[in-house]
Parts: sequence; structure tokens; C-alpha cells
Amino acid sequence: MRALIAVVVLLSATLLLSFRAFDGSTRVLRPDDPAVAASPGSSAATLATDPQDIPVTGSVRVVSGPETTLPVPRARVRIRGTAISKTTDASGAFDFTLPPGDYTASVRVPGYLCRAEQFTVRSGVLPPPVVITCGDRLPPSPDTVVYISVDTITGIVSVTPDPLYVAPNDCIAWTSSAGPWAVHFSPISPITHRRIRAAADSTVVGCVRSDVFPGKYSYFVAVAVGDSVYTEDPELIDENEDG
Repeated sequence: MRALIAVVVLLSATLLLSFRAFDGSTRVLRPDDPAVAASPGSSAATLATDPQDIPVTGSVRVVSGPETTLPVPRARVRIRGTAISKTTDASGAFDFTLPPGDYTASVRVPGYLCRAEQFTVRSGVLPPPVVITCGDRLPPSPDTVVYISVDTITGIVSVTPDPLYVAPNDCIAWTSSAGPWAVHFSPISPITHRRIRAAADSTVVGCVRSDVFPGKYSYFVAVAVGDSVYTEDPELIDENEDG
């Protein structure tokens, strides 16, 4: 009798173990299954990736010359209309994995205007790299605003304030509503260029070089009104001189 009971117990244990083994071997794992999350070294990354997602690569670059661009590291690139964003690496590169659709990538680089880039992701097709270009440095806030006006009866061109004193890294804004105008430094210019030209009702900002000695620097102004040009120095009308 004892032998019979032992045989029954042994058979029951064997069947129980076989059932557990069978249940574990045929279990279908899903990406959100705790068993998958608990073993990241297995195929969790593969299971968690939507097979419809397409890799997208790109870069952020700043225009530094007519034919030269420089990479922008650590720039935050965002996909508009989503919470998706990535930071560029040391070479200015970034990458996304996106489902098919139309997207716009944008970035902010302090001191520059950056163009948002639109691109399309199609199923089964690798899109070309998305290159976001930044250029046209934003004009800094001026330390001094110079207003240019002209009295067409007397022909006197007025500049306010006058005289103008500058210091290294100061920024100066010139503006005039009288007509197209030009500013010419002579004999020494404290800014990058000797001459600035602009249309009427426009403002141009020029910043003083860091190696400039503080003080007063002479410059002349010309304003075009109708068919006449009013100027403090005829040299300004000479279009052949380098600006």
C-alpha cells in the first residue's frame, strides 16, 4: 500500500513539473511584459522598436563664411508638434527614429537665426540627412542709437548724438527715415567696416572691435533725398571706394 501511494505521489509531481515547463516554454513575450523589462540584455530593445519606425539622421551647422559652415555641438533639436527632441553630439549630428509622416525639425542657437527644416519619412525608405543651417547673426541690443536727419532747405545733415564716443565691444545702431543713407569712418574705423549703407527707414547695428581704444572716432554721413544727396563729405558719394 505504501509503495502504491509513493508511486502516485511521484507521478503527480512529475506531471506538475511537466506542466510548468510546458507553460514557460510556450509563453509569448510582449514588449511591455515584465519579463522583458527585467532582462534588458536580451531582445527587449528589438521588441520595443516599432517595425514601422525609420531612422532619421541630420546635423546643425552655422554659416561662418561664403563656403564654410561649422558644426554646432550640444544644440537641442526638436520635432515640432511632438515631445521628441535630441541633443547634437560633438560633430553637430543628431538622429531620430520616427514613424512615417511629415515633420519639421527646429533648433535654437544663441546669437543666430536658424531655419526650421521640413522633411518626410516614408515606410521602408531612408530619408536624406536633415541639415539645419544657422546664419545671419542676430543684431545685438545697441548701447547707442544714432539718429540721422537732413534739412533739405539748408542741406545740413544732423547726427544725434554728436560727437560719438565708443568703447570696446559697444554696439551702435544707425537709423534714418529721411532716405537711403551711408556712414563712413575716417581715417580709422572702430568697427569691422569703414562704411555702412542702408535704405530709408532701416536700422543697421555695428559693434566696436575688442582691440579698439575707447574714445572719439570721426565719421561722416550722407543721405539721399529724391534726386539729391546731402553729405558732410563728398567721399561718401564715390562708389568706387571699398566699403
